[in-house]
Amino acid sequence: MTKNKIRGKMILRALKSFGHTLVGNPKPLVVHYHVTTACNFRCIFCNIWREGARLYPNQVPADKIKEHLEQFAEIGTVNVDFTGGEPLLRPELGKLYAHAKDCGFLTTINTNGWFVERRIEELHNFVDYAQVSLDSPIPEENDYIRGKRGAHKHAVQALKLFKDYSVPVSASVTLTNQTIDRLKGLSEFGQEIGVNMNINVVFPQPLEHAHDRTGVRERMLIDYKRCAQKLDQARYLPNILISSNFVQILKNGGNRKDKPICKAASVMVTIAADGTMILPCFYYPEARFNLSELSVKNAWYSPLAWKVRKNCGRYPYCEGCIARCYLQFSQLGMPRDMSLYSSLVRDYLFSSGKVLSSGKKEG
Repeated sequence: MTKNKIRGKMILRALKSFGHTLVGNPKPLVVHYHVTTACNFRCIFCNIWREGARLYPNQVPADKIKEHLEQFAEIGTVNVDFTGGEPLLRPELGKLYAHAKDCGFLTTINTNGWFVERRIEELHNFVDYAQVSLDSPIPEENDYIRGKRGAHKHAVQALKLFKDYSVPVSASVTLTNQTIDRLKGLSEFGQEIGVNMNINVVFPQPLEHAHDRTGVRERMLIDYKRCAQKLDQARYLPNILISSNFVQILKNGGNRKDKPICKAASVMVTIAADGTMILPCFYYPEARFNLSELSVKNAWYSPLAWKVRKNCGRYPYCEGCIARCYLQFSQLGMPRDMSLYSSLVRDYLFSSGKVLSSGKKEG
């Protein structure tokens, strides 16, 4: 199938799926597929490398992943995001991306960048957008946060490689209490290497994902209002991507059970490394579906899934949640607060141009 046909197929599916979702027939617009829990980094704020293998000891075979992709395409999914762990540790990842494009998906990757140089040739034709983890402009500080000496060097190399291969790319920055004052430095570094810095904020991870016995992660958390103030001041810095919508969420204290903004279970789905489908999100696995026993469609439209959708954002652990990747996209797909929704649309229109231009070579 040609690129133009694939692009047309993707746009048509996106329009149909957004329309269905807005009128109350939800589609899993985005699938976060954890192809592995393995990781060569030891990021201090991440618990996947600590607990992932215990929670999901088995790895779903590549042929099953392809079947899942085909089933998601049938029910209207638009975007497949392969993540981990470190997804590039999965040997078949290039073939999975090629199959995802054949299915008509918008494809994205979240990577620490360590293995990009050796795998860029098999990926660049099938990845629509890449994010590379980079948390500080200071190499030593970044490497400490990421738990890997050389992490900064490899991240910068990966960002430049994606640009050289004309893949739109940005640095995925997770701000912590240690780096909240580095926004100006991140802006200057982004200008220096010619990429945008997509700003996220570390957040508490509850339930079984909270087994950090060192207490280090707890010390990384930032006061929401202080963080919102810092982000508001940095929003217009060059090469910095900060959503005004997310700043407002922080000012409001995150998701509120009595007036929830999260609708993640209506527009997104997570697949764990063993093939388990999770709702409403990876961090709060209220419902798990074994896709070796159920089809994607039967799991997505099951009574349990509808129950989770009804209560999404209202569970005890939803109070104060600031998981940006879930909160923001769920508002885009099924808005609950129109003032937040309008700011989100403006943010996406503004940032899309910056993100898409980040993959173009200069000169």
